[in-house]
Amino acid sequence: MGNYSETVGRLRLRNANIVTGNAPGTLTAYIYELESGTISGALSGGQGGLVKVSDGTAEGGVLEIMTPANYSGVTGVEGGTLRLGVANALPFVHTSHIVTGK
Repeated sequence: MGNYSETVGRLRLRNANIVTGNAPGTLTAYIYELESGTISGALSGGQGGLVKVSDGTAEGGVLEIMTPANYSGVTGVEGGTLRLGVANALPFVHTSHIVTGK
């Protein structure tokens, strides 16, 4: 992302990485549908939440979040593994807002 910022309605990530490093760039989406990869950049917005979905493999894929969260909405896991690599990787919410399965 570098110094650039982008706003989209829906972001679907498959076998990719979102990286901003120390740059001020931010990715803003209404909903994040994430299959597999690594997030080590700033995500914001997300009123529709963040959903870890299967990448179609038997394991369902692994998504690793390596940056503190700055999105709102629910966090869901519908398939695969959501790995949290840092403190505050999920927004501070009551645990009933974290959903799993379908």
